[in-house]
Amino acid sequence: MDKDEICKNIRKHFHIPIIFISNASDLKRKLQCFKLGGDDFLTIPFHFEELEARIRAVVRRYQQENQKPYHIIRSGNLSIHLNTYECFIEGELISLTAKEMQLLLMLAKRPNQVFSAEQIFYHVWGYHSGSNIETVKVHIRNLRSKLKGKERSQYIATVRGFGYRFITS
Repeated sequence: MDKDEICKNIRKHFHIPIIFISNASDLKRKLQCFKLGGDDFLTIPFHFEELEARIRAVVRRYQQENQKPYHIIRSGNLSIHLNTYECFIEGELISLTAKEMQLLLMLAKRPNQVFSAEQIFYHVWGYHSGSNIETVKVHIRNLRSKLKGKERSQYIATVRGFGYRFITS
C-alpha cells in the first residue's frame, strides 16, 4: 500500500490531522497530497522548529473545529441536523412537525433496528397520550411522503408483522 492509499484510508475512517513530509518539491506532487486529504506539506530538508510550529497549527485548527458540535445523521441524500432539528433532502430544507422529527430521530439514531408501532407510539407520544396506535401509521406515511427526493429514496421500511426501521444507504 503506497502513501496515497494510506492517506485515503486514514481520511475514510478517521478525522485526524495529516502532514506530508517529502523530498518532492514540485507543485504537482504537493497539490496531489492536499487533494488526498493532507492538511499540510513540509519539504525535506526542514528545521524541526518549523515542523513543531506546523504540527501545533494543524492541531489547533482541529481542536477549534471539534469544539463546534456538528451532530448530523446522514443517509444517502438525507441529512438530519440534531442541533437545529432540521432535515434536508438533497440540500433542501424539509418542513417536519415536531412529532415527525421525533419519530424520524428515533429511527435514524438506531439504523436498521426494528421498532414496533407500540414502541414508537410510547416513545414519541407517551403512555398518557390521548391518541391511539393508528397515529403512528399516519405519521409514518406523512414522513415518507415528505422524505421522497428526486431519487425517490425510501428511508423508512416496513418490516411486515414487526414494525418499522430506518434504512441506511
